[in-house]
Parts: sequence; C-alpha cells; structure tokens
Amino acid sequence: MESLIQKYPQFDAVFGANDEMIIGAVEAMSAAGIKNKVTIGFDATPDAFQYMKEGKLNATIDQFPGKQAGDALKYLVDYVKDKKKPAKQVVYINPAPVTKAP
Repeated sequence: MESLIQKYPQFDAVFGANDEMIIGAVEAMSAAGIKNKVTIGFDATPDAFQYMKEGKLNATIDQFPGKQAGDALKYLVDYVKDKKKPAKQVVYINPAPVTKAP
C-alpha cells in the first residue's frame, strides 16, 4: 500500500482481499496522513469490527464460514451414509456486506 500511495496518490477507495490486508492498508494510509477514503475488507473478522468501531474501516464482507463448513459437512455425511449427492454440483452461499460492527 505504501508504494501504491506514492504511485497513485489520488485514489478514492481501497478494497482488501481479506481483513488483514485492508487493516495493513489502513495503517499505511494512517502513517501517510491520508484520511477520508473508503476502505472495505473481506472476512468479517473481530479485528475488522474493532477498526469499524474506531472509524478506521467502512465495511467488511461476511462470507459465513460457519455456514460453509456446516453445509459441507451435511453434504458429506449424506453422501457417506446414503450416497446422496447435493441437488446442485456447486452450492453458493451469498456473502453480505457489514457496515456496522456488531
């Protein structure tokens, strides 16, 4: 992020592929004195929620890993017990934006 700030100083927003990345970007922007940029992470981690509470992060995306794991285990058990396959070959769980920390 430090290099990107130098090369592209007129940016408006930053999206991190995960919350750790966006927190690093937020810290780099803070060290450079940059404020009032849109910042969005991905994973809905406790650290991201803390940054949101402090006003340092605008949003994160929750991909519901507990539901992903639970659904995967259900499909596995159904297959092992009864050879039953999921109705769809690919099962999607829609992620959701979180704009206020719980």
